[in-house]
Amino acid sequence: MKKIVLAFALLASITAGAQEKSADEIAAMKEDDSKSAPSSGPGSHSGHFVLGAYLNTLSDMKFKDAKSTTGSTTTAAEYDLKSSASLGIDAHFLFWGEQAWGFSVGGFFDLGRKVKSESVAIFGTTKDEYLGIIGFEGNAIYRFKQLYIPFGINTSFPVIGLEDSEITDLQPGVGVQAGVGYMISESNALEAKVRTTAFGYTQTVNNIKLETGRGTGVGLVLGWKYVF
Repeated sequence: MKKIVLAFALLASITAGAQEKSADEIAAMKEDDSKSAPSSGPGSHSGHFVLGAYLNTLSDMKFKDAKSTTGSTTTAAEYDLKSSASLGIDAHFLFWGEQAWGFSVGGFFDLGRKVKSESVAIFGTTKDEYLGIIGFEGNAIYRFKQLYIPFGINTSFPVIGLEDSEITDLQPGVGVQAGVGYMISESNALEAKVRTTAFGYTQTVNNIKLETGRGTGVGLVLGWKYVF
């Protein structure tokens, strides 16, 4: 009987020791995991690919140093390139964290918008002309939590479509943008910003050559972004 009691006592001691060791191991594993797990609190940063779509209200580019040449006669005058608003798409690499500074770099493309007839009249044609804009931009971004503020610089050049038109001497210009964005979910954001656009080009239609010089325009850009 004593042997049985001693055996049970020994078994209980071994079991208690094993449980204590197992608890210590679990605690140590949790501590290691907490050390190795990335922090998701304020100040931690992560990189993301971002796709977006937007409406750009830019509708008037002013070229103050434009020149038009017909035959041997050259006339200097301000030229207004008036158009409708445009839809666009963009793609960026984003690096940011909550309550911290970050940045984004990427490109955007304003889809072809129709140029208004008074701007095409200089060429003596009634054919429709379309203006697209390709650009690249970089932004500094301060993110609070859902709210963030982007601002930066851009460069862009035009893509012009008009039958029997020759486009030469594209002159990219430098513009700026600034605005505000809001994360409505972990992956979706709404954004509004003001963007200035600058570029120049030479266009020849019906033996009439227009040299725009570098012009500028301002548009409100309202967009949606998906953050991967």
